[in-house]
Amino acid sequence: MNAAFQQFLGRYTGAGYWVDETSVSKRYTIEQSCAGAADGLAVQYVHDLYEEKSKVRAELTFRPNNGTVFTVLMNNMDVGRGYVFGDFLHFHIQLGPVFIEVSYQIAGDKMFVRGSSTKNAQGNFICWAEALDRVADGPASA
Repeated sequence: MNAAFQQFLGRYTGAGYWVDETSVSKRYTIEQSCAGAADGLAVQYVHDLYEEKSKVRAELTFRPNNGTVFTVLMNNMDVGRGYVFGDFLHFHIQLGPVFIEVSYQIAGDKMFVRGSSTKNAQGNFICWAEALDRVADGPASA
């Protein structure tokens, strides 16, 4: 595993909210794990959109290209690129016509997540903010 990913390892829980371009906003909870993998960093998360009565699950792998830049994989398919500088990690992906960008910032045992997508399920631009606490090493339960 790339040493740049080391400080992101662990299991996290927390809360977040999203806001879309029409001013609709909803809260949700998060369980996320960041684990070392042979080909980089394996990220899994579950967003419990309890106000919407649904859950979103995703798995990503960040495969290093060098000490800073990485390729983002979903289901072993190249979907984007990212970089890590110290305690800050940022990536973008393209899923069909939708572009998503996400940033992680580590502060001790906290991870702050910010991101946006060009379209949510209703076709609107959306952005989100999450505050996560590292609760353990290892994978999140889902």
